[in-house]
Amino acid sequence: AREQLSKLSFTHIFGGKSHDSAIALAEKLKEISPVPASKIFFSCSGSEANDTQIKLVWYYNNARGLPEKKKIISRQRGYHGVTIATASLTGLPANHADFDLPIDRILHTGCPHHYRLAEEGESEDEFATRLASELDELIQQEGPDTVAAFIAEPVMGAGGVVVPPESYFGKIQDVLNKYDILFIADEVICGFGRTGEMFGSQTFGMKPDTITVAKALTSAYAPLGAITVSEDVYQAMLDESRKIGVFGHGYTYSGHPLSTAIGLKTLEIY
Repeated sequence: AREQLSKLSFTHIFGGKSHDSAIALAEKLKEISPVPASKIFFSCSGSEANDTQIKLVWYYNNARGLPEKKKIISRQRGYHGVTIATASLTGLPANHADFDLPIDRILHTGCPHHYRLAEEGESEDEFATRLASELDELIQQEGPDTVAAFIAEPVMGAGGVVVPPESYFGKIQDVLNKYDILFIADEVICGFGRTGEMFGSQTFGMKPDTITVAKALTSAYAPLGAITVSEDVYQAMLDESRKIGVFGHGYTYSGHPLSTAIGLKTLEIY
């Protein structure tokens, strides 16, 4: 950290600009990502990163000529942040009460807590099948052409450290593939070795389109979050921003030199 501050204490990364530690960390994240990543977008927190996921999903579908495909499905007891949009994704009543949340276009489906929520005599596999069927029914009820993405933590953190049934994510993935729905894996809690593999998506055999990381990315020595951006989404962003004249999203401290240098050293230690 001291070395980085002595070389470059701050610069922004707007307008095609960047710096050595942000570039190096982005390349390292692309290398270890459990999903193909064309680009990395940096934020200051997991909340900001998931907020960006929402905006990119909407931007992407506008670019594809699908302006109605905007709804995002989260899960009851899931946790994805506390901004207006990400607190809406969060499925905990305390994060909604008296904040006038959730906002429109955010939906919630069932929590995969077999011990608490399974019906009498229902096996874990049967429970997972029922949850996938309920997700399918929700999508059909809302209209598949209006549902853009599904977001999930591999293991729910704030919602009670809920480990899903072994077959759960495979069944959920089949439903998402059926309706051309993006899968966002929120790895803020599970990422960087906390489930035995580098990412929870690998531990549970998930195949998301994009992941969100934060927390252990710097081992909490400095604020930093990030998301992976696939080539398809990036090209759509590029084409749409050229039409508009600019890509109108970013944060003052995105890719801060201090945070990215710490993130790079943290991954080196891992």
